[in-house]
Amino acid sequence: MYRKKIIVNEYEERTSEVLDEVVKKYDARLFSKTRVADAIQITNSGLSSKEYSYALKAHFDFVVCKKDSTSEFAVEFDEPHHRYNNSAIYNDKLKNNICCKLKFPLLRITSEYFEKIGRFPTILSWITELYFLEERFYAAQDKGDIPQDEPWLWFCMVGYDPFSYFRVFIQKAYDKGLCSDPMTEYIWKLQ
Repeated sequence: MYRKKIIVNEYEERTSEVLDEVVKKYDARLFSKTRVADAIQITNSGLSSKEYSYALKAHFDFVVCKKDSTSEFAVEFDEPHHRYNNSAIYNDKLKNNICCKLKFPLLRITSEYFEKIGRFPTILSWITELYFLEERFYAAQDKGDIPQDEPWLWFCMVGYDPFSYFRVFIQKAYDKGLCSDPMTEYIWKLQ
């Protein structure tokens, strides 16, 4: 008798649901359990033999692609064992190095990324939306619809800055002399 294995856990399923909802809005596609070597061109890439071998065996939890299936970025859901299991830590470093060397965006998330932020149902959906908005911003610049010297500022996208209320609150407090600086430079962590 063989032992049955769970293909995706509850967090991976939730990640898939969140990503799928956003990518559909941008005419993109989502793939799960995609081999690293299938998402990124590793041949003649300059990877070390250890990295190259790992890329052939390892997979990304999720890969977001354009409509034509061209890889855009990957998402990894890191469960708690990724912080203390030496094998997981080592493999994560290998995957991070590969993505860094090949300039392939990799987003590592935990369950905290499923929390609501502003008008967005999750932090993950907010980050994913911003990725696509940035891509569209630069495409509009290439077409001449936006001046080339205009910088991409995510917090200037109307409705996409969940922290704007707090920025306004701090600025008003500063204007009334209730705080010493309108821009927070230091955040104290209470223990």
